[in-house]
Amino acid sequence: MRVVKRLALSAAEIAGMSALARRLTAGRPRILMYHNFCGDTPASADRTSAPLLRQQLMHLRRYYRPVRLKELGRHLANGGVPPTRCVAVTVDDGHANFLHVAVPLLRELGIPATLFVLSELSNSGEWLWTDKWEYVCEHATGSRERGLSLAELRRLPAADRERCLDDFARHMGVRIPARPPAAYELVTWEDLKELATSELFDIGSHSRTHRILSDADDDESWDEIDGSRRDLERRLEVEIASFCFPTGHPTDYRADQLEMLARAGYACAVASHFGYVTGQSHRFALPRIGAVFRGMARFRQELDGLEYLRRRVRRERAY
Repeated sequence: MRVVKRLALSAAEIAGMSALARRLTAGRPRILMYHNFCGDTPASADRTSAPLLRQQLMHLRRYYRPVRLKELGRHLANGGVPPTRCVAVTVDDGHANFLHVAVPLLRELGIPATLFVLSELSNSGEWLWTDKWEYVCEHATGSRERGLSLAELRRLPAADRERCLDDFARHMGVRIPARPPAAYELVTWEDLKELATSELFDIGSHSRTHRILSDADDDESWDEIDGSRRDLERRLEVEIASFCFPTGHPTDYRADQLEMLARAGYACAVASHFGYVTGQSHRFALPRIGAVFRGMARFRQELDGLEYLRRRVRRERAY
């Protein structure tokens, strides 16, 4: 009985700390970052299961004010003050599992989301290179070490990266299918057109080819940034107001590319480093919170403010 009471007290204390953290950080918008979704059992580290996603979205619905990312961007562009307790949901890469798992739950709970897609990969039947790497790692025979990291691949030109992936697959005893299996399929243009007509969903650019922009010259950068926006607007006949840097770490983009985003007419852009949106945040490199957690405890810790405040107290870099 005493153990039960101690556990209950601990849970109550944690709930109280979360409530206090939410109040202390109410004026700092949050942007959630998702990538992949699955059914009842997470298949890999970057997939959020349907039951866990429902819990997370219900937490948003209860304690926050979900907004569209482009609305947040326009508040920042105009020098306005975003609504308190606001949070924007974003999903990178445009996998088809977003349609099957996330869209029904988002519609049920009335929560808007922005889907970032690659304009040259939709309807192409091609793989995202990060998916090829994951597929090889998951299907490797024996217990051989991976021998090739995403960090290494990220720095390679596209042609060299594909060659390295093919060599890696042969080394690991895996044959990469010509077309991606269902778990790695991307949305089609027909899917995107349907989403674009909804009041809940916005389409954003994730570049044309998932090129790491810090390695691109000016012409290539402009093609990935402005060209992708023009591709999407022409095909979907909607405004493309937001951009997402491929991989999005601070070393994956340059300051001059933030200026390109402004010239291209975007309202905002997101990166992948941890943090809340503050007065010091750059409108074209907004921080986000990764939402892939094994349970709700860590999700609440990062979203509600406990982790953010801890880093602030320790003066840790938000990354």
